[in-house]
Formats: sequence, structure tokens, C-alpha cells
Amino acid sequence: MAPGGNMIPERYVKASGIEAHRFRVTEPWHRPYEFLRQRDGTVAIIDASAYCVLLLCGEKLRLLVDIARQPRLGQAILDLGKFWFESTRLGKYFTLYRLYESLAPRPDLSFSAVRHGLSHASAVLTRPKTVAELHRLFGSTEVDLRLPTHQRVFYVQLGKMLVATDTLLAEALQHALPTLRILSKGERPAHPWQVQLS
Repeated sequence: MAPGGNMIPERYVKASGIEAHRFRVTEPWHRPYEFLRQRDGTVAIIDASAYCVLLLCGEKLRLLVDIARQPRLGQAILDLGKFWFESTRLGKYFTLYRLYESLAPRPDLSFSAVRHGLSHASAVLTRPKTVAELHRLFGSTEVDLRLPTHQRVFYVQLGKMLVATDTLLAEALQHALPTLRILSKGERPAHPWQVQLS
């Protein structure tokens, strides 16, 4: 199953595009790692780093992104991890949108319009393009997730944004690859509660 398939109802998976997309950024974690368990079993202290797996040319690269050196990229991976841990659908949308917006040079109008529609009362929505896009998507500026038609639009947009975010984040990771730490087979990042220091 594609990432996202467990959060988007089955009837919307195909329309959202996640079924056809080959996800390239997987296994993000929502907290930075500060230790690295090495191949020989020893534990090294590392600078706070975000972790994920990047699929590149058929190979899975396990990456650590030093947050101090690459704050934007590191935060993006942590936000993707937070997205997977978020339990509410609105929380998921807002978390993913924040991540998407940090990566996209010009955010897609439909993604931002849905965010505005979820965040603000209809009466305060005044941007003509946002209002027009909400009318195109939902038939009004009011987003009511109790309505099946509005649920469909919401989940389709969430899935499309997830696909767009995966593409943008994979490109950013690939571009930064020379500056990132690629873990070898026996290395594993760890949190303080997972290691015993002497």
C-alpha cells in the first residue's frame, strides 16, 4: 500500500493520485535523533538530525540531515514525520500544507484555498482567487466536512498535496545529497531512551 493509503478512505485513493505515485521519501520521524548505533554496537553522539529513507534509482538511501546545517530540509523531514503521527484530518491537512508551503516556490492555489476555507469563516474570505477556487471545488466558500461531496474534495486534495510534497522533498534531498549522511547497513539512528551510555 502506498504511503497515505491508510489515511485516505479507499474510495478516494485513486482520485487523489497516491495509488499511481511511487513515493520516494519514506520512514520520516517526527523527532530528531541524537545518537547513532554503529556497526560494531557502539553508540556515537551526533548533532540533532532528521531521518528518512530516500528511494533513488531503485536504491533505498537511509539519510540523516543535520538540522543545524540544513534547518529547512531537516524541519521538512520532521514535519513529514509529524504528519504521519497527526491523528485528526484537519491537523493532517495543516501539517502537510505547512511542509508543502516550505518547499513549493509557488504553492498550488487549490491547496491553499482549501487551507483558507478550513481555517477561516466564509465572511472573512476576501481574496478573489481563493474565493473563486473554493467555489470551483466545493460550490461555496463554506467547507463542511460532514457533507460527502466536501469530504471527497478534501481527501482528493490531501492526497494530491501529499504526492506533490513527496516529489518536492525528494528533489530537495537529492540536490542536498552530497552534504547529507548516508547510513551504512549496520548503522541505526537512536534516541536517548534507546541507548545506554556509560
